[in-house]
Amino acid sequence: MYSSMKKETENSVHWTRVEAWAGAGIPDVNGAMDCGEFWVENKVVRTKSNIQTSLWRPPQIAWQSRRSCIFANVFNLVSRPSADIIEIYTCKTLAKSMVSGQWTPDLVLTAPVKWSLFIAFVQAHLADLQTPRR
Repeated sequence: MYSSMKKETENSVHWTRVEAWAGAGIPDVNGAMDCGEFWVENKVVRTKSNIQTSLWRPPQIAWQSRRSCIFANVFNLVSRPSADIIEIYTCKTLAKSMVSGQWTPDLVLTAPVKWSLFIAFVQAHLADLQTPRR
């Protein structure tokens, strides 16, 4: 998933793959583009069952929860190869889903994946985060 995302978006996003030893719970990938910086956690579900909280380790949930209190710029990509889809959950949607048990992704990409749709979603989300609230 990461290699195809990087290949298709390398002209608009500077990607840095983060190694697991960098810190407990830190997402897999950091991206930066002209509208801001963001994080991506990649998950692959090889079964046909619905998404479950067991995909995320407690340190990952804790990291995303702390980050979303400051700046909600974390995106969770859940690949479901058997269905040829990638579900995208923002960190806030992930937190709500874990509490409610209802999993509704913010965005679903179908194969062949057009990563430009994901980048447009991230850009819109980051712009919304930076818009002052009244």
